[in-house]
Amino acid sequence: MTGERQAWERLYSKRGLQYGGSGELGLLTPLLKPGMLALDAGCGDGKTTEILARSCEVVGCDFSREALRALREQRDPEMKVNLVHCNLLHLPFEPEKFDAVVCVHALSHLRVKERESAAAGLARALRPGGHLFVEVFGRGDIRYGEGEEVETASFLRGNGIMTHYFQEDEVSGLFPGLRTLASVGVVKRVTFGAIAGKRDTIRTLLRK
Repeated sequence: MTGERQAWERLYSKRGLQYGGSGELGLLTPLLKPGMLALDAGCGDGKTTEILARSCEVVGCDFSREALRALREQRDPEMKVNLVHCNLLHLPFEPEKFDAVVCVHALSHLRVKERESAAAGLARALRPGGHLFVEVFGRGDIRYGEGEEVETASFLRGNGIMTHYFQEDEVSGLFPGLRTLASVGVVKRVTFGAIAGKRDTIRTLLRK
């Protein structure tokens, strides 16, 4: 098990949900319909999975067993979601399987070659005409610059988790075969203990 995977397992093994609230899928939600099949790639403990499951059938996948355990116990006790333990770099799904694919923040925790590989897999899993929703951290985020810079705009913090902070058009560049329908920057004020600042995210909707 890699150090970064161990870091995620430690995070999700803590009591309670590590990411509270609900995911925000405003760009995608109007396009979802009952009977559609959606993939929540890098679902973590299910903040976004829970929202998707209100509109369509959902498969959630993550490389952290602890994350999937937390999702099932705390967000999906009725077992409505199909959970798959796998690596985002090696998705075990047949090509063009999903009507929609969602990837919230998972790409932000991959290095450049990994991001390229994961993006290719996400695009491959999406059926023609299907939609991909991606959310990543932007460079205006309060945490930008924290830790050791291991690649351009990518920082490894003391908890063992690496985060890459994206520029505006960087997401679209990972998916040259898909058409970008919308890309929106969202800035919110957040507080971490005694520290206050901005949480900067970029939300992008693409179509195959």
